[in-house]
Amino acid sequence: MARISALPGFARAVRHERELHRHERFDRARLDEHQRRALARIVAHARARSPFYRDLYAAHGVDEQTPLHALPPVDKSDLMERFDDWVTDPRVTLARAQHHLSSASQGLLGDKFVVASSGGSSRRPGVFVFDPNEWDVVSAIALRASRWCGFTPRLPRRRVAFIHAPGAQHMADRVSRTLELGIHRSQRLAATQPTDELVATLNEFQPTALVGYASVIALLAAQQIDGQLKIAPSGVLTDGEPRSAEITNRIRTAWGSEPFDLYAVTETGGGLALDCQAHDGRHVYEDTTIVEVVDADDRPVPDGNRGHHLLITNLFCRTQPYIRYRLSDMTAYHPGTCSCGLAFRRLEPIEGRHDDILELPGRAGTTVHLHPTVFAPLFTLDGVAELEVVQRGRQLQIAVVPRSSTDSDAVVGRVRQHAAATLERYGCDTQPQTLLVSHLTRHPIAGKIKLVRREIDQQQPGPGQQ
Repeated sequence: MARISALPGFARAVRHERELHRHERFDRARLDEHQRRALARIVAHARARSPFYRDLYAAHGVDEQTPLHALPPVDKSDLMERFDDWVTDPRVTLARAQHHLSSASQGLLGDKFVVASSGGSSRRPGVFVFDPNEWDVVSAIALRASRWCGFTPRLPRRRVAFIHAPGAQHMADRVSRTLELGIHRSQRLAATQPTDELVATLNEFQPTALVGYASVIALLAAQQIDGQLKIAPSGVLTDGEPRSAEITNRIRTAWGSEPFDLYAVTETGGGLALDCQAHDGRHVYEDTTIVEVVDADDRPVPDGNRGHHLLITNLFCRTQPYIRYRLSDMTAYHPGTCSCGLAFRRLEPIEGRHDDILELPGRAGTTVHLHPTVFAPLFTLDGVAELEVVQRGRQLQIAVVPRSSTDSDAVVGRVRQHAAATLERYGCDTQPQTLLVSHLTRHPIAGKIKLVRREIDQQQPGPGQQ
């Protein structure tokens, strides 16, 4: 019965996805014109219906003809603090949305709006509301990702395993339920489940496609290499977290295929960028979102140069307009065009967030700033299954989960030695503290892990203790 009731929404999503597919044939000039027109419409709507944007744009002399670069950027904290003024439909309030989320309802707010939340792993939980038309586009974006990855319907049916945050309030769960019509056999698993439970369920289900957070897929790849997991997916898609080159290599070793990597942001309706079959950068869905790579002063940086953060403009969300919305993710635009022929520009892999750059004491009394990628080689050391690097105050703590059938003490010793050499090479006046743990505890709501991070709040848990 649930599948029958979902048919109209699925049909609308398919129609929207056909339109998105048509956009993929746009050349650069036509795509730029599409963005310009869509931006003018969303700015006009925000000025007319959102008291927050009306005040902001009046103060800056903005109208629908104002070019993108002249629009004032906004932050999540600004929007959440004025949530009821930000939204453009008076039926949506923060109190009503939060009450709806707390009830863990899979239904609609006011019989109309889909409500989702971020898990708070970024320290600033968000509340996101989509009207029916917006949700149809969100679903269409998910169908586009499936098409790009080759996860199209077939007989016998594909067996697709999804491993994400548990609970109906999260985007991945809501989208998968919206599109679940029996076209694929699907298995939804929680990223917070113990590893042995994930392994046992996957061994029984035998997925032909595997979709989930990058850190979970990396752990499962280690289980596959060590012989505990015995599956043979023909396609792997990671999302929700930055995926390092080390994780990519582990997935290749485990399953012999090139994984896809979806850059997903709830504010953009889920998918924002995905690699094509060429796997040479992630194509931004430029028909639904404008992405600016900028420096610390919101100025654009040249292609090939890593920015300080991103500015995101959603072109279809009208209930909660996101116009030049700051995201702290660090990446760069890939120079040149892709061999696949798409006009959509490509992003390099996300390299973490600027607020997770470690700041450690230096030998000369200065502060040494270390990018998270500095510690990437630690994940490839012999015997390492998982590893978490956390700065707490002036200390660097590293939690190590050894692979099965290894000498745990030797693994921890290798990590300690290489980490110490890394800190020495960069001039840090500190020694790493290494901890042997049986598993890493994921964020209790989001189900994610920042494998390298800086804890600002000293009351927050340390490695392996989230």
